[in-house]
Amino acid sequence: MRQTGTVKFFSQAKGYGFITPDQGAKDIFVHITAVERSAIGPLDEGMRISFQTEPDKRGKGPKAVDLMLADTVEPPAPEPPPPLPRQGAGPHFRIDEDGRVKFAASASLDGSGNNVDRLRSLQPLLVQGTRELASALSPNE
Repeated sequence: MRQTGTVKFFSQAKGYGFITPDQGAKDIFVHITAVERSAIGPLDEGMRISFQTEPDKRGKGPKAVDLMLADTVEPPAPEPPPPLPRQGAGPHFRIDEDGRVKFAASASLDGSGNNVDRLRSLQPLLVQGTRELASALSPNE
């Protein structure tokens, strides 16, 4: 989760510093490598930045990563994918006990019936592609 805070201290010579989070939590360690990766330039005392935290590999508490200037606008989050159709609406694929791909189109997608015919005509290609995918994903025998 992205947080914002103020640079409390940072030493280029020592290669580390601390950020005081706005939420009032304990100061967060920041290493020079996080600053270098961010390309925001040197950190100065009092600078407002946003950051994420991750556990320190040495177990010394959280460290700041993914630094950005606090006034930098983040790109909007991608929209979630559309919901999957309910069972019974449109085409279905399943694999039977013998490993064969079964196809069923219980209803047309637009109410005209044309989609069912079109999907049935594509069935051989879909079955072949599914078998190729399954064999590619299965362990080599």
